[in-house]
Amino acid sequence: MVSNTIGLLQLPSITLLTPKTLDEAVSLMVENPDAPIIAGGVYIISSIIDRRIRPSKLIDISKLDALRKLEESGDLIRAGPIIKHWELAERFAPVSRAFKDFGDSYTSPSIANLATLGGSIALRHSSEDLILIMLVHDAVLKLRTASSVRAVSYTHLTL
Repeated sequence: MVSNTIGLLQLPSITLLTPKTLDEAVSLMVENPDAPIIAGGVYIISSIIDRRIRPSKLIDISKLDALRKLEESGDLIRAGPIIKHWELAERFAPVSRAFKDFGDSYTSPSIANLATLGGSIALRHSSEDLILIMLVHDAVLKLRTASSVRAVSYTHLTL
């Protein structure tokens, strides 16, 4: 694999796949099952830099507006997977102590500006505060594959 050098940092050559529609993104995921999906890229990019992963392709979904929704209807909140952590904290801190604490406890504004809801869901790290907030608020995820769409309780996904 050809290396690219940025200062002292050597990065592998990576093909960036940028779908224009959700259907195209799903097709790319099926065609490239080993390609990590990025929107903020916080974990994936640091994993590439640290050489924990060596992907030849990345699927960048950050431009898919269909995944950027943040809507409220009564007690229901609909948040797309590429919503940034700061957007959640800012929007819901006035009505949720959990979101206020989440926003107040962020140690790095630059990470809060990049990290996404979908990334937190995909990683499922026990240190991720957003996981607890989603469990407390009985979050339901809408999951899409090439052949179906289904709703899954976040509680069931994490058990």
